[in-house]
Amino acid sequence: MILRWAVNTPCGSWIFAAVATVFSIFYGTNCWTVNELDQTEKLRSRWKAGSLPWKAHQVWLNALGCALGWWAFWCLLLDYQAYRDCKKPLTYIDFVFVLIAFLGMTGYLPHVSRYGSKLYPNKSGESEKDTNSLTSE
Repeated sequence: MILRWAVNTPCGSWIFAAVATVFSIFYGTNCWTVNELDQTEKLRSRWKAGSLPWKAHQVWLNALGCALGWWAFWCLLLDYQAYRDCKKPLTYIDFVFVLIAFLGMTGYLPHVSRYGSKLYPNKSGESEKDTNSLTSE
């Protein structure tokens, strides 16, 4: 009933968009904490020492990742509504939307996309020496 209201009424669409915007801003501005990248002193110092353009990029990337998750959730709601109205079957794309929506709405989409990156020590097997050279760049 709430989903039908959100999808079918202009007021529901606006409220959905407002909630998506607020959470996207929240996850964008708190990206370093959400992804637990401030847990060690080394990573905390990386954020503090980061340049303003790099920090702006991190905020933008994480806000965009969250917004993408909300967009995927909206597409999923529209597909679900079409399924309920016309008995159109859900497809594998809908399950991809579920994955993107979950990761994006929780702020982990950019984090998951960087697995194996040198930003994350000991996740891709690089040595401490490689990590130290990365933080000095």
